[in-house]
Amino acid sequence: MFEMAITLKVLTLNCWGVFTPLACDYRNKRIMAIGDELAKGEYDIVMLQEIWTQADYVILSNKVASVFPHHHYFHSGMFGSGLCVFSKSPIIEIFTMRYSINGYAHKIHHGDWFGNKAVGLAKIEYKGLKINLYITHALAEYNIENDEYIAQRMVQAYELSQFVKHTGETSDINIVGGDFNMRAEELGYRVITTNGNLEDAWLKQKEAPVTNTGMTSETPRNSFTNPKKLKIQPHGERIDFLMFRSNGGFTMECEKCYLPLDKVPDQTYSYSDHEAVAAIFTIRKNITAMTKQLDIPSRNKNFEEAVPVLQKGIKKAQFDRNVYIAALILGLVAFFFLDCIPMPYGLGWVLSCVEYTLVLGVVFSIWMSVVMCPVEENACIAAQKDMLIILNSDKIK
Repeated sequence: MFEMAITLKVLTLNCWGVFTPLACDYRNKRIMAIGDELAKGEYDIVMLQEIWTQADYVILSNKVASVFPHHHYFHSGMFGSGLCVFSKSPIIEIFTMRYSINGYAHKIHHGDWFGNKAVGLAKIEYKGLKINLYITHALAEYNIENDEYIAQRMVQAYELSQFVKHTGETSDINIVGGDFNMRAEELGYRVITTNGNLEDAWLKQKEAPVTNTGMTSETPRNSFTNPKKLKIQPHGERIDFLMFRSNGGFTMECEKCYLPLDKVPDQTYSYSDHEAVAAIFTIRKNITAMTKQLDIPSRNKNFEEAVPVLQKGIKKAQFDRNVYIAALILGLVAFFFLDCIPMPYGLGWVLSCVEYTLVLGVVFSIWMSVVMCPVEENACIAAQKDMLIILNSDKIK
């Protein structure tokens, strides 16, 4: 066991590694540049999101092999979770927790369902220190004015916080990082910090941050930011985080939290459409130090706000299921009547096209009403009931 203070430098970055060429600018060049930057060895642990192809993961692994001999990719869904970690010290154990709900399969342009968003846990031994490292990339908010995923995102926030809370006691310190896709003022963020008993490195660094700094998405400094977004949010959004907590016998402080990357050297474009977040932590052995107490009043207040959000999600899933059942019935009726319609010679192909379209609609309606909607409903019910049990148990005490 170590006696002196240990310094730990951590970085997280959403790499924007979407493999569709028209949807992702300079991907290959940016991945190479990210690898070159990490190969400098400035960080002890690196967490990357949106590494969607194994080819990109192999490129990065090879580039940083001399600096980060230990690394892991968290496999999930059809294309992988996009999550990977690189460490200078040995990774002792790995576990992947897939979120119970991940958007919709038919929202192909969103892609969340196919990646099956998850939380990756890597247990790392660093200079005698046992670290639980959690990396995640949560469901995005695609429309701030009408967030169709608001309940699903709440489920993920709750599941992340519970996972950290119930597994974090096995380590000396816990670090949670990634693209949370939620702002610090959002309820989901508060659920994560209060129920997961976590500190936000940006807010807890020794030198208080300046207001409207630390933004990581749609920022003025990023070359990929849509100018239209800046008219709505001139400073951008802070949705990528590094959070931490020490357990009994240890103290953990954030010396500095900052955005280390700007433009790729000698280029006009950024490393990604997100900003990287880095933090420098100091960990000390202290036999009198206690694990930070859970702020139960704040946690319960957030749960009380989250319960009706989940209730709306339940009702939405039920309504959607009824719509798909109605569409299924109408499709079957239409298919039956089409068979009774005589078609002029040479126009049979028109009827065939209509029938094929109806078949696809019927199959889609069955899939949504039997599989997707019940999955969404049950995920919201499970999170809601969990919260209610916790709230009721606190009232009994």
